[in-house]
Amino acid sequence: MKKTLLLAPIVAALLCSASVIAHPQEHPVREVLKQLDLSVQQKQDVRALMQQTRQDGGIYKQDMQVISQQLNRLIHSDNFDLEQAKSLISQRQALQSQISYERAKNRHAIWSSLDQDQQKKLEQLIADKKTNKKQDRKHRGQRGERNPMRALSQLDLNEQQTASIEQIINKQQQQNKQLMSQIKQVKQAEASVIHSDNFSQDAWQAISQQAQAFKLQLAMNNSQSRNQIWNLLDDSQQQKLEQMQQRRMQKWQDKHQRRRDAM
Repeated sequence: MKKTLLLAPIVAALLCSASVIAHPQEHPVREVLKQLDLSVQQKQDVRALMQQTRQDGGIYKQDMQVISQQLNRLIHSDNFDLEQAKSLISQRQALQSQISYERAKNRHAIWSSLDQDQQKKLEQLIADKKTNKKQDRKHRGQRGERNPMRALSQLDLNEQQTASIEQIINKQQQQNKQLMSQIKQVKQAEASVIHSDNFSQDAWQAISQQAQAFKLQLAMNNSQSRNQIWNLLDDSQQQKLEQMQQRRMQKWQDKHQRRRDAM
């Protein structure tokens, strides 16, 4: 069971293209806002701010896609150039940083549009959602569900490939453990800034920049591991994996389109 849980993050990354991995994850505030007793004006303001967030992200969409395609080609190459990967990931991070600031600015505007009771309820709803998500993951782990290696069963890995992949992943897990903890602390600080009366670009970037070095190393570790795993596969397995990535990408796009339409 422990080994299965360790495999989950990198297997998920392996099945995603770099464009999916690079996309900032949607904050739970989007869903829980629907549970607040918003006035008609507040609903209009929130909808406008969320639309602005999507538009802001769209400005960088093409550049992000180009970088992601270049990074994917590098990951799927015989000769992984670490310095080139670092350069591409750094470029991607610069774009992500701007997207994250625009998103944080709009989230702060939404927070400021709420009264004190709504703010308290929002904080509690977000906390409850995170707790439920954590418990759900733990419950699935106890039941042995969603075995991440099952996703790679279509590749017909032999015993040697499976053993080698597990070795790569376990090594990466150890490397990333502290990085993930440090990134989590920065995310908590970012949330505090968003809910602060003194929110500003300088205040946001001062905290956000603390995570950049951690995120850079994390992304490089992931990319290098994915390249190592890619080169353990034969031509037929690599072709199947690319098809799986394309299907997962389409599923991800459809899911987020439905969420946008629902707003």
